[in-house]
Formats: sequence, structure tokens, C-alpha cells
Amino acid sequence: MGAKTRKEALLAGPHVEEICSTIGNVARIAAVVELREALAACEAAETRPLELVLLNPQRKPLSARENLQNRKILEAFVQFRWHIEAIQREFDAESNERSSEGDASELNRRPKW
Repeated sequence: MGAKTRKEALLAGPHVEEICSTIGNVARIAAVVELREALAACEAAETRPLELVLLNPQRKPLSARENLQNRKILEAFVQFRWHIEAIQREFDAESNERSSEGDASELNRRPKW
């Protein structure tokens, strides 16, 4: 019970805003990378080790396990990027639909001479 109370306390007030702001920043940064570029990075990581550890870019991978971790991170990024793109397409479709409905209602309101 104590752990649940502690989690609720951490997510109260300004912490939620800070977390949402950070997530929004990550999403905006991720949107700069094209999905095809992220897929190409995944393919490259499958054929050869990357020159750095993605979670610690100050050093090179030291083991096959770290190379695998890099590939998994790239795959997770591709999934994340794909979801961002799907959300954006959905938003754009809804915006276009509303715009079309607005245009149609505008035409209906105009006087017919």
C-alpha cells in the first residue's frame, strides 16, 4: 500500500506537467527522424555493431549483449516513431474531415442566386 501512495505522490501537481513536457520534447525530436531512416538504422545495426552504446554515447559497446541492447533500442524507437506517425495521420484525417464539413456547411449557408 505504501508504494502505491508514493507513486501517486510523485505524479501529483507540477511533476505531471514536467513529465508531459519531457515526453513531448522526446516525441518532437523523434518526429524529426523519418521512419525510413530509423528502419535503415535498424538494418545497419543488424549487419554490424554500432560505434557507441545508445544509452551511454560516451563509450563503445564492449560485448555482444550491448550490441543486442542497441538493436532493441533501435527497434523500440522504430515502434515509437511508427506510433507517432499513426497518431499524426489520424489527427490530420480528423482535421481534414472537419475542414470538409465546414466547407460544406459554408456552401449551404451561401445564398443561391
